[in-house]
Amino acid sequence: MTYLIDRIDFVDNKLCEFCKRHLRTNIAYILIKDGIEVPAGPSCAKKNGKNSGEKIPDFTKASFDVPEDDEVDQVRDGANPVRGNIRARAPRPAGYHEVEYLRLRAEKLVRFNGAMFPKLKEIYLKYQTSGLDDTDITYLERLIKKVSADNPLLSPKNLQNCYAYAFWLERFLDKKGTNEFASSVLAQLQQKLKLTEAQIVAINNWFQHIERMPRLDTKAFL
Repeated sequence: MTYLIDRIDFVDNKLCEFCKRHLRTNIAYILIKDGIEVPAGPSCAKKNGKNSGEKIPDFTKASFDVPEDDEVDQVRDGANPVRGNIRARAPRPAGYHEVEYLRLRAEKLVRFNGAMFPKLKEIYLKYQTSGLDDTDITYLERLIKKVSADNPLLSPKNLQNCYAYAFWLERFLDKKGTNEFASSVLAQLQQKLKLTEAQIVAINNWFQHIERMPRLDTKAFL
C-alpha cells in the first residue's frame, strides 16, 4: 500500500477512488500518492492507506446532522458519525491535536480574519519542510490553551465550526447560484468567526431546498 492517509475532510460530489461509490455524506478520507490527493470511504481507506492504524487530522468535527448514507456506521465519536472504525480506534500520536490545530488555521481558514500570524506561519513552514520538534508542539499546546481561555473564537472547537459552516455555505452557493443572504452570512463568518442563532435557523431553511444538505446546529457559536 503506497497511499498515505492525510486527513478526514469535506468533499463535494466525489466518488471513492477505489470502489467508485458515491461519497454521499460529503465527508471522506483524503489519501495522497506522489503528491496527488484522492478521496476514499472508510473501508477503502483502511485497505489502501499504509498508515491506517494512525490517528489523522479530522476537519469535520463541527456539530451538524450529515445526510444519511448506507455505508456510514452510526457510531458516535464526538459530533459526527464514525466512517468505519479507523477514526474511533486509532491511537493518537504525540502532538496530534496541535498539528490538527495548526493545519486547520494554516490550510483551511486562510480567508478567515486572524487565522494566521507570523509565528504560526513560521511553524507551519517548518511543519511542511523539516517537521515539528518538541518546542513547536509545546508552543502550539500553549497557544490552544491561551485562545481557549482568552479568545474562544480562535479555539479549536469554534474554528472547526467556522470551517464546516463555510464549506456548507459555499456548497449551497455553488448549487443555488447567487444568494445575497448566504453570501453576506459567509462574509460575516469569515470576518467575525461566528454566526447568530437566527442566521443559522435561516440558513437551515434555505438548505432544505438543496439535496443532501445538512441541518446545522443553531447553537454552535453560542
